[in-house]
Amino acid sequence: MKKQDTFTLPLMGLGEGQHQFRFDIQADFFKAFENSKLKEGKIQVDLEMDKKAAHIDLYFKISGEAMVACDRCLDEFGLPLNHEEHLVLKYAEVEREDFEVVYIRRDRDYFDVSQYVYEFIHLALPMVVTHDLADLDCNPDMLDALEANEYEQEDTEENSSNSAWSALKDIKLD
Repeated sequence: MKKQDTFTLPLMGLGEGQHQFRFDIQADFFKAFENSKLKEGKIQVDLEMDKKAAHIDLYFKISGEAMVACDRCLDEFGLPLNHEEHLVLKYAEVEREDFEVVYIRRDRDYFDVSQYVYEFIHLALPMVVTHDLADLDCNPDMLDALEANEYEQEDTEENSSNSAWSALKDIKLD
């Protein structure tokens, strides 16, 4: 992954209190990450930073549309995204990461959120992506082909009496 300057938050120059940032995510953002599942999208990330003496709270609100492939018919479509995440930056002597907490040194000038934005966008994606999620219909030609293939498999299974599974049906486990 390449460092992206537009996703760096200044830490030294900002006083305590709330600060707002907005990032517009386009295809070039995803190109910076190798093997990205997403290639395109128009996504907006509103980031609210609440800087306090002991830590910094980062609230990410992700909205927009990501171009994804339907798991059922394989056609691409725009999937609406609406997701929120929270990340805490705490000051420490040694920088490290825990779940939802990133420990940073107090003398750090900036903090790059690009990797977190990337991960949070992917967390917003459901496990199974279908056109139904965008109130769209799948490709009817592909659905017909899938249905025809399903019937072929059922016929093949019913007609194959020499399968290894048929011999196992008769085994009684008592």
